[in-house]
Amino acid sequence: MELTEDKLEAVGARNGRKRVLQCTAMQIFIHVIVFCVFTASLCLLVYYIPDRSSIDGTQSPLLPFTTPQKTHLPTSLPVNTYSQSTAEYITAKPTTDTDQIGRLPRFVQPRRYLLNIRPFLYEDDVMYSLLNRSSTFDGWVRIEIECIESTNEITLHADPTLTLHASPTVIGLDTSNDDDILDSFSLVPQYHFLVLRLVHNLQPRKHYEVYIQYSGLMEGTTGFYVSEYNNKKGEKRLTGTTQMEGTYARRTLPCFDEPDLKASFDVEIEHRSDMIALSNGMELSTVELDDHWSRTVFKRVAAMPTFLLAMVVHDFQNISVVNEDGCLIRVWMQPDFMEDADVALNKSKMIQEYYASLLDMKYSLDKLDHVGVKDMAGAMENWGLIIYNERKLRDADNQFITHELGHQGGSIAFMMKHFLDDGVFEQGVQNYLKERAFKNANVDHLWQELTYADKDNGKHNMKKIMDTWTLQAGVPLVTINRTVSNTLIVTQERAYFGFMQLPQPFRERYYIPLTYVHRSAPSTPAKLFLEPDNNETLINVEGAADEDWYLANYLQTGYYYVNYDSENWQRILDQAKIDPLVFSFQNRRGLISQTWDLSFKDIVPREIYMKLKQYFWNSTKEAVLTFDLYDLNLIADRGRASRPFLQKTILEKVNHVYMETGWSETTLIDPTVTPRSHTVMEELDLTSLACWYDNSDCVSRADGLFQEMITNPITASKWRPALRSLVLCNGVRHGGQVEWDLVWKLMHDATDYMEKTRFGVSLTCSTNITALNDFVASLLDSSNELDVIIIIKSLSANPIGRDLAWRYVQTHWDWLCARYAHDPLAMTDLIEAITSFFHTRSKLQELIDFSAARDLGRLRHRYDFGSAEFNIRRNIQWIDHFSYQEERFIKIKDY
Repeated sequence: MELTEDKLEAVGARNGRKRVLQCTAMQIFIHVIVFCVFTASLCLLVYYIPDRSSIDGTQSPLLPFTTPQKTHLPTSLPVNTYSQSTAEYITAKPTTDTDQIGRLPRFVQPRRYLLNIRPFLYEDDVMYSLLNRSSTFDGWVRIEIECIESTNEITLHADPTLTLHASPTVIGLDTSNDDDILDSFSLVPQYHFLVLRLVHNLQPRKHYEVYIQYSGLMEGTTGFYVSEYNNKKGEKRLTGTTQMEGTYARRTLPCFDEPDLKASFDVEIEHRSDMIALSNGMELSTVELDDHWSRTVFKRVAAMPTFLLAMVVHDFQNISVVNEDGCLIRVWMQPDFMEDADVALNKSKMIQEYYASLLDMKYSLDKLDHVGVKDMAGAMENWGLIIYNERKLRDADNQFITHELGHQGGSIAFMMKHFLDDGVFEQGVQNYLKERAFKNANVDHLWQELTYADKDNGKHNMKKIMDTWTLQAGVPLVTINRTVSNTLIVTQERAYFGFMQLPQPFRERYYIPLTYVHRSAPSTPAKLFLEPDNNETLINVEGAADEDWYLANYLQTGYYYVNYDSENWQRILDQAKIDPLVFSFQNRRGLISQTWDLSFKDIVPREIYMKLKQYFWNSTKEAVLTFDLYDLNLIADRGRASRPFLQKTILEKVNHVYMETGWSETTLIDPTVTPRSHTVMEELDLTSLACWYDNSDCVSRADGLFQEMITNPITASKWRPALRSLVLCNGVRHGGQVEWDLVWKLMHDATDYMEKTRFGVSLTCSTNITALNDFVASLLDSSNELDVIIIIKSLSANPIGRDLAWRYVQTHWDWLCARYAHDPLAMTDLIEAITSFFHTRSKLQELIDFSAARDLGRLRHRYDFGSAEFNIRRNIQWIDHFSYQEERFIKIKDY
């Protein structure tokens, strides 16, 4: 490693060896909040990774090591120390335990980090940089460690992008002797290991301190990196921000970069005096060091994993509020965007107070910052400092704040809530959070607390039950057959719906909380557990008449599919035809959803699904419409001959629902944040659908608003973003060249990235293929000013733009990958969106060939074409099996 002691004195006491201490749209929102009640048990499973204190890890090699050198070296430093390092590259010692390859040994564990870091963002910062360049940082870290097992090595992580400027030092903290006990150090590059060899063994239960001074690169969008934006004056502004999740903390500091190796953090950020610094903890003080630099010291944050460490150095503004528990909540945005901050702040306060009440637990830090930055894939739920892509934070009507504050979810948790007695689930979760606070945790700890909470009620062994759900992929398929009289034979198997089958080395059956009702008692469910060791379970349906139907999974609280014998399916259809309201709304929607999936697997006849749609139409229009939109669009996309008729059919169905709901601005979904989709959707934006399919009332209202927007833009600028998007799209779609030119000019004149993207998305609504071609051709020139991926995804939702979007991606894939290198998931989503309605073998082959031709090397795992390929195969199967049957059925049925 490069040793540059000649520069150490230049940064003075900053680098000295002193020990320094220093929570619709509101309807959508309420829906999400209610759902979170049932899923709160998982909120720490993201944060608390399974306890791995017994892991041995990959053992570092003993030789060769580099002996620390104290020579005076030139001040010209290489960008990457490993290219000219005095420490040799080492090949790691093989291990037979493949699960632990590349893991740190557990001989020592970190207890506290004291981190000092100084980012150099602008060119006038360079003269202070040890690397003599911008987009870099200098830092030093003191790591207090505890010896768990006697060892003469300390192994931690250091990314190859870090440059060490001197030999690390290791001293004892439990003795008066502070002699450096480092003997030599070396690197294991394939694992990013920095191995410190000591002159003697460390003693168990004794504490030591590792000191390392280093520099790093602020490149890409991981670790500590630079985000760039232009303000309304056109001035380029730079922000230092972080993304540690994954294995990127080691790009910011040498550390023990594995989730279970938690430690407390004391952070000091030295920053330009004209900028502001944030970290996880509350700011304690900011002092000026000279006429250029200031130092902000933050309150210590209790034990957390390195991937939650966060820092932002910025020139934003904020608004704030103090919640009921005294926690300071702040929302930080670019000065030009502060008008959008109020809704985000109010929503955050509401959600945070909700969770505090739900979990009987105050937020454990003094403050919670929400910060919007330009270059961020989505959002990251860092403790005390949540960092968002600025678009997500500005559009507070979407679910990102709810998601990042809760960071939880799942149908399995919903099911647990319902098979446990009232209050047991909540009590178990509260106990789990309090018991495991600031400790390592794994899912077994949650099962223990839920079992304890249930000890005087259902007496369920939660680990025994839930291991059958959490340790295998797939979903149960329960099959129920009637035998003599009212006796049912119930069997189960593991099945796969909507995703690829992946062989798993686990059992094929589950503990299933089965509920069921019958015609004589349609709202009084019986309950029992199906056990995995039983090949079949016999049920005597008490109180049922011989001619009764029976229905499992009452209120759809269980996470499993159900198939019945043909006689029972017919009885369900007969009941649905006579009086569908006997079935709950949840079960009506569940029957439609499950038969749609089951027919794909040829488990039930497609006719059952189509008849249920017909019988449930009047009582469950929106649920039926979500599936109809997918089916009808797929048929219409098959060929031009049937398209006019089917488009008319779609309009008729949308009109039926729109007549009941009417124009609604509260349920609009902003396509700039959530691009338009014609796949099966959980939530319907009926107003936008009505305008898209030419409902006269909707089009007339939107047209009037478009004219108002043009004549009174100041007033229109205060409309909800989703409403502005709807009005703009309608103006382009149903207008002519004048409307196109107006929106085109608005896009080019806009200086705000999100607004420019909104105008671009609206242009994709056009029905003029020539105009769309010209627009797409211009995207490369304006790529830094708007979100090309959002625009191409929106274009793919327009039937006449789908092939154009696909050609664009094929032609400009390498450019898109480079432009969105920070967000490979966005590229995967783009491929899935564009190919969602591909339904021919030729299109499938195009995707396969395209994937094979991309030389992605080690990055291939980042771009998942497999899911898109799987969806196309499903579409081909649907066309082959059901399209003509569905089309004939539609033509003869009027519902």
